[in-house]
Amino acid sequence: MILLLFQFDFAFGQAPKTKSQSTMTESQRFLKLSCSKNNAQACLLLGRIWAEEKPKISKDLLQKACDLGKCESNFKKNIIFKDPNPQIAEEKEYLKGGFEVDIIRKIASVEKCVDLPSALGNCRSYRCREPHPLVAEHYVVHSVLRRKNFCYYTQQLPKNQLIQCRLTDDQAREFESLSQLSAFSKFESLLEQKVCILRPIHKNEL
Repeated sequence: MILLLFQFDFAFGQAPKTKSQSTMTESQRFLKLSCSKNNAQACLLLGRIWAEEKPKISKDLLQKACDLGKCESNFKKNIIFKDPNPQIAEEKEYLKGGFEVDIIRKIASVEKCVDLPSALGNCRSYRCREPHPLVAEHYVVHSVLRRKNFCYYTQQLPKNQLIQCRLTDDQAREFESLSQLSAFSKFESLLEQKVCILRPIHKNEL
């Protein structure tokens, strides 16, 4: 009994779709395909044809035609607003691009990084080189630079690895009282939060 009901349900559900498909003319199929490829005239014509038969679909088609430049008198083109805060996108791109290249190519001016916590905490330009806290034979180069409203920090690690961070003033201030080892742990936390990223240094950046 359940199987019979299921078969009846399935057949009933499929019937309108088949009927709808059979009533669509070849020219309508062509217009539908052209409209899907953003042909404004095709959307306009199909929208007019389906005005009575499929009013909702017709309205969507006429709106699409209008957005593409062919407007009926009672339709207005939808205004697509640009990114209201493009500065954020630019800064993200800056973090991925030229900032690190410039920093990587500079020579570290300070050894042992004694003032690094203070420089990072106050976000003043600073670049230093010191032994890796866990692997003494390797060195780490730290760079701090302010750009607009953010503090940019990079940490060049052994084997051409780079940590890049874009910190707010509050995030930068947290480093002022940290030891070197605690600072490394803090960066691990920021990496997990995606405030910092770890990536390889490419050959064209060296």
